[in-house]
Amino acid sequence: MKKYLINSALLIILAIMLNTGFIYAESNEEIEKIGFNFVENNPFLDLRVRKAIYHAINIDEIIDNALDGYAEPASQFVSNYIFGYNPQIKRLSYDLEKAQQYMEDAGYENGFDIILDCRGSELRENASRIIADQLSLINITVEVNILRRSDFF
Repeated sequence: MKKYLINSALLIILAIMLNTGFIYAESNEEIEKIGFNFVENNPFLDLRVRKAIYHAINIDEIIDNALDGYAEPASQFVSNYIFGYNPQIKRLSYDLEKAQQYMEDAGYENGFDIILDCRGSELRENASRIIADQLSLINITVEVNILRRSDFF
């Protein structure tokens, strides 16, 4: 099975900007993102797959277990400290059944494999591994690839 590469920056507080395919993280005033590699035949080209991933990630588990409760879920690409933040935009819910249905509707009920590049730090590694476990519940196999900062960028 072909593995698709996701280049992650920080997987703390996640949301997917559904039109662009970005997952992003927010911690204090910092926002970092995961960009999907949109190559031909890539499952991330399908909006339903991106929605499935959004619904399959339990952000509260990441906050509680990787961040010791020191974070809040983000709902958009900019934080509330930035001009343009819209408090009316809400996160989609954690909903494993909905995620599984999106995967089936997209034709990926058997899942696929991805590689998740993660800049090395205990916090990022823990969050990445939690996400890998969560995505396995919708048959996405995630290989977490820890990189030094110089290799990541």
